[in-house]
Amino acid sequence: MAWSFAKLRMRDQPVVAVLSGVLVERADDFTPQQLANILWAFATCHDRDGPCVTAFAMGACSRMWEMSTRSLGNTAWAVAKLRFLKKPVIDTIAHHTLHRSGGSNTQGVSNTAWAFANLQVRNVPLLEALAAQATSIRKSFSSQELTNTVWAFASLAYLNLPILEVIADEAQQKLRQFVS
Repeated sequence: MAWSFAKLRMRDQPVVAVLSGVLVERADDFTPQQLANILWAFATCHDRDGPCVTAFAMGACSRMWEMSTRSLGNTAWAVAKLRFLKKPVIDTIAHHTLHRSGGSNTQGVSNTAWAFANLQVRNVPLLEALAAQATSIRKSFSSQELTNTVWAFASLAYLNLPILEVIADEAQQKLRQFVS
């Protein structure tokens, strides 16, 4: 239901307040993906309700090991959008991204890079891992994901020339497809 409200851009405070209360009561019942989706919904609605966001961020934190790469990236995006600057959550996102083997996807890489840049958290091992993941899946990036990833690296002054060359080459390929 929170996802639906977010998609509809509904910000009816009394309804959101009731929904928040119900969600917090049932927080332990949600899957990791549902936790990520709820955080995304609150971020999309720009609802920074302290207790609810804290409950879901901490709940997501304790279950990140179960999250897909995409859900992990969406959680990072939501945390950044909400300006949720709790170090344990940010460190847990970085840790699980670093120790994720395989399963990389462009949205997860792009969202995670964007989130850490948006929060101005320069974690070089994380950036190196994201750069390696981006290199291995470069053909799948959309133009927006490429742009967000490069912006994130530049914003954090992470100048990894090999990845920047790979991204530049991929961007040129996409431009050629667009022009053709």
